[in-house]
Parts: sequence; C-alpha cells; structure tokens
Amino acid sequence: PFSIRAKVATDSTNIRFYYADRTFLVFNWEMNTSELRFNDPATGRKNGFPGVGEVEVGVFHDIEIDILDRKIEVKVNGETRAELSGDYEDLSGRVGIGPAAASTVTVKEMTLVELD
Repeated sequence: PFSIRAKVATDSTNIRFYYADRTFLVFNWEMNTSELRFNDPATGRKNGFPGVGEVEVGVFHDIEIDILDRKIEVKVNGETRAELSGDYEDLSGRVGIGPAAASTVTVKEMTLVELD
C-alpha cells in the first residue's frame, strides 16, 4: 500500500494520473469536467463519478491517492472525492502525472509514501 501525494494545477482540462501502465484517474476530463474518470488499474474497467471530478483551473490543488490492497481513496484538498473497491494488492508499475487534449499541467511536487 502507498499514497501518491501531489500539488498540481491545470490551465484547462485533464490532470491525468498514471499507475500500473495505464491512465487511472482524470480530473477535469475534457468530455465532462465535473466527472471524475476512473479506469481501474487492475481490470481496465472505465467508470465515471459525476460531480466530483472538477478542480479549479489555474489553482494548485493537493491531491492524495491512497492505493490500498482492496481500495483506492481519492482526496482533493483534504476532501474525499471517491472510494473505489478492487483487488490492488499485486499491482506494480510506474506512477506519473500528465496532461491531455492540449492542456498544460504543472506539477509543483509529487511524492510516494509507503503506507502501513
């Protein structure tokens, strides 16, 4: 289990988080900025969570993503936005943050923290 902790901003859309060789979370998704897009890193199944995916443009946000054995918890500025159940115990791969659809994403900091 570990936590991705980032301070990140976008100029428009698409703050994308990557893990286990795929895009797994998208804030300000270009097709519907209010929907948090979640592509399950274990199964690839695509899910949308209405009303919790938008972050203010041009502002740095503290985003925390806890990846536990059976759950992923997503927080923005200390507020829980989503909890997602699955089997994440045996996943591995690179972690990253990036833009899409002509957005510019600025990452002020990103750390990975091992959880107990």
